[in-house]
Amino acid sequence: LQKPESVTDEQFGQNKKGPQTLFNYTAGIAAMRIRNPKAAVDSFRAAIALDPNGAVTFFQLGVAYLQMEPPDYMDGFWALARSIALKGPGEAQVRSYLRNQMLRYQQPSCDKLLDAEMNELLTLAAGSPDRPASYKIYSSAELDAARQGMTVLSVINDLKAGGDKARLIWLAACGLEFPDVPGKILEVTPAADSVTLKLFLGATDEEIQAATSPNMEVKVVGQPEATRLEKDEGARFTGSLVSYDQEPFMLHWEKAKVNPEDIPEAKVQPSKQPAKKAPTKRPPVKKPGR
Repeated sequence: LQKPESVTDEQFGQNKKGPQTLFNYTAGIAAMRIRNPKAAVDSFRAAIALDPNGAVTFFQLGVAYLQMEPPDYMDGFWALARSIALKGPGEAQVRSYLRNQMLRYQQPSCDKLLDAEMNELLTLAAGSPDRPASYKIYSSAELDAARQGMTVLSVINDLKAGGDKARLIWLAACGLEFPDVPGKILEVTPAADSVTLKLFLGATDEEIQAATSPNMEVKVVGQPEATRLEKDEGARFTGSLVSYDQEPFMLHWEKAKVNPEDIPEAKVQPSKQPAKKAPTKRPPVKKPGR
């Protein structure tokens, strides 16, 4: 295109932006039609360089990243989140598509953690069109690797340490069911349809014996006999991890069952028979004439 003599270089550059953006966007769509997502990414990025607020272009860029071989998940998620942040057409559908793609990539056991990650991603993408190199979402393969050799005690230690390791471990552990978890009983609280136990799990017998504060809260359901458990005794339970508190540290469990072998037998109350009354003595009957 030749610049008209009556137009300044700045004006000419501004006038060209619209057609250039459309040209690059169209080239990206064409590349997607012939299943060349790498070329599509290049074209959509060229369009975004000219129009950084193109919500539809960011959506198409995100789809192109996810269709590459192998998929570029991080940049794909970021582009989709940026499209949502710009409130383009079909925002609700894009939001649903992003969540489904993140779910397929990570496959966490706790949906609430995925929702928290997505909210964090949307907040960050609203502030920048470019993904920071340090930003990442853990994959299902990374979660599976973190579960190898995992124990309740290792989960407690890793969560207490905090940082990226704690984030990975919690994503891997939340929602899992652990069998026969041991603990020292510190509190037994019955309710209408459940029994809440507070227990302590430690690494050594000395630590367990000295414990006076719990680090696990367990909700037992459908097992009213658990009320017979006694303070300072040991018990094993099977339950699902649902949440934790950092300070003071507490793991929260639900849908738990106590090992029946650890529940004391019900105490038999001695039967109380009513005392027999002594026979009533009647006064002698006087015969007539006496």
